[in-house]
Amino acid sequence: MKKLLSLFSTLLIGFTAITHADPSDNPLPKLHVINNQFVDGQGRTVILHGLNEMNKQPPYTPSAIGFDERNIQFIADHGFNVVRLGVFWAGIQPTPGSYDTAYLNNIKQTITLLAKHNIYTFVDFHQDSYSTLHNGAGEPEWAALGVGPFTNFGFPANNFGGMKEKGQTVGPQVDEDYDYFWQNKSGNLGIGVQTLYTTMLSYTASYLKGTPGIIGYELMNEPFPGSDWRACFPKLNVRAGCYTFEKQELVPFTKRAIQAIRAADPDATIFYEPVVFTVMGAPTFIGDLHSQNLVFSFHNYDTLNKNLPFKDKYDMELPFKNAQNQLLINHAAPLMSEFDAQTPTPKELATLLDLADHYQTSWTDWAYTNNPGYTFTKTAVAPSDPRVQGLVLDATKPLINTNVNWTRLAELTRPYPQAIAGKLLSYSYDTQNNTFTLLYAAKTITGKKISESSVTTIYVPQLNYPNGYQVKINGATVTSAKNSSQLTVKNNSDSLLVKIVVTTT
Repeated sequence: MKKLLSLFSTLLIGFTAITHADPSDNPLPKLHVINNQFVDGQGRTVILHGLNEMNKQPPYTPSAIGFDERNIQFIADHGFNVVRLGVFWAGIQPTPGSYDTAYLNNIKQTITLLAKHNIYTFVDFHQDSYSTLHNGAGEPEWAALGVGPFTNFGFPANNFGGMKEKGQTVGPQVDEDYDYFWQNKSGNLGIGVQTLYTTMLSYTASYLKGTPGIIGYELMNEPFPGSDWRACFPKLNVRAGCYTFEKQELVPFTKRAIQAIRAADPDATIFYEPVVFTVMGAPTFIGDLHSQNLVFSFHNYDTLNKNLPFKDKYDMELPFKNAQNQLLINHAAPLMSEFDAQTPTPKELATLLDLADHYQTSWTDWAYTNNPGYTFTKTAVAPSDPRVQGLVLDATKPLINTNVNWTRLAELTRPYPQAIAGKLLSYSYDTQNNTFTLLYAAKTITGKKISESSVTTIYVPQLNYPNGYQVKINGATVTSAKNSSQLTVKNNSDSLLVKIVVTTT
C-alpha cells in the first residue's frame, strides 16, 4: 500500500507529460452503434471506460457540487473517456407544464467541458425510489401519485411494499408511484404521467441536440416493477426475472421513449435498461425493439448475493451473458453502466473488469462522487457514509490525500483500446504479468477497407508501467512517442490482421 501511495505521488507530479489532443484540432468524433459496437465516423471501433457523475440533490446540477474543469481534467488524466451524466426530471420540469432551461443549459455546459477534454457523455435520466416524496430522487413530487402515510425504511427497502422490515410492514407508496407511471395514470394531472415523462425526454433531447461529445440518452435508471415486484421473486429466487412486467409494461414504455427522443434527435444513440433485478443476474425478457443504434445498459451488483438471503450463489458473469442476448435480439452494444458501488473486494473488481474485456463491454464505474439526499436501508451491504461509493469524497476540495480513493482508482486503471482502426477481435489485460494484448482485423466492422490515415489509440497508464513499456507489433507501426500514455499505431498498407502486445520494459 505504501508503495502504491508513493507511486501515485510520483504520478501526480508527472502527469503534465500526458498529452491530450486539442479539441479544436481534433474534435471528438460522433459515435454510433453498428453490429454491437461503438463506431466513429472513420469506421474505428471504440471502447469506453468511464465514471458516473450526478448531483442527487437540488439543484441537481453537477456543477453545484463542484464538478468543474479541474475535476474533468483529473478524469481525463486517468484515462477515462466517457461520463454517464445523471439528469433528473425534477430538475428539468420542477412544475407541470414548464421546463427549466437554465438547468438544461448548465448540463449542456458540463457536457461541452467534458468534450473539450476528449470525454464523451451519455445522459442518464436517473431515478431511485421514484422521487424525494418517498425518500428517493428523480421524478418531481408533482408526478409522484402514491398516497397514504409513509414510514421511511430507507432505500431500497421502501420499494418493496408489503415486505416485513424491523417488525413493521413497508408501505405501498413507492410501489404506487411506479404503478401509476407504468399504467400511465393521470391522477389529478389531466395527462398520463408516463406521457408527461416521454414528452420531457423529447424536450431534453431537442435542447441538447448537437452538443459536442454527447452520444445519446439513457431512458431510465433501474426501472422498478412497482407492486409486481413479488412476481419477480418466487421463493426468493433472484434469477427468475420479471417476464410479465417487461413484456407488458417496460417494453412498450421503451418503444414510446425511443420514439419520443428520435422525434427530437433522429441521430441519437439510445441506451435502454432492463428491469432492476438484472443487477443481480436475473434474465431480461426485452424482445425486438424494432430500432437501431441501441445500447443495452446494464448494472452488475451480483456480488451482493453473498450478503443477501437469496438461494442462488452469486455469479458476476451472468449480467454479461444476459447482455449477449440483447446483442442478438437488438444488435445493441453492451455497456456496464454501474458496478462497484457496494465496495467489492479487489479480486471481485478485477474479475468484473476482466469479464468486461472478455465480452468487449464498455463501462462506467459508480461513481466519481456520490451524494444521495435520501437514507439507505441499514444492511450488511449499505455503507454508513454513501460518499464512499465515489472515487472522490468532495469535488470542491483539492484532489489529493484522503479526498481521493487512490486504491480503488488504481484498481480501475488498466490499459485498453480507446479507438481501433479496424474490426475488434479481442483484447485482454493480464494483471499478473502486466501484459496487454489487442487483436483486430484491418477493416471496418462492416467489412470495408479502413482509411490508411486511421489511427489505433491504446491507453497505457503510467501507473501500470512506471518504468516504461515495450511493444511487440505485427501488421502496424507505432507512431507515438516512447512510453506515451496514448500509444498510437497505424496499420501497414498490406495488413489484414494486427496484433499488439504491451509488456513491461
